[in-house]
Amino acid sequence: MTQTDLSRKDFHALIAQQGLTYDDAELAEFYEAYGLVRAMAARVRKPRTHMAEPMAIFAPVQPSST
Repeated sequence: MTQTDLSRKDFHALIAQQGLTYDDAELAEFYEAYGLVRAMAARVRKPRTHMAEPMAIFAPVQPSST
């Protein structure tokens, strides 16, 4: 399971605050998914240079003019 900065109790409170009701198994699955989404968001939000784009480093071979 992925660790999050939000405790399971606080996560359940946020779900309940929205008026949603789920059983314990569903809440456990959502809490685990929340941790995975947070980890993914942290990776995606890193600044990237133009070199991160494959097109910026692709150099097609030019045919010879002989």
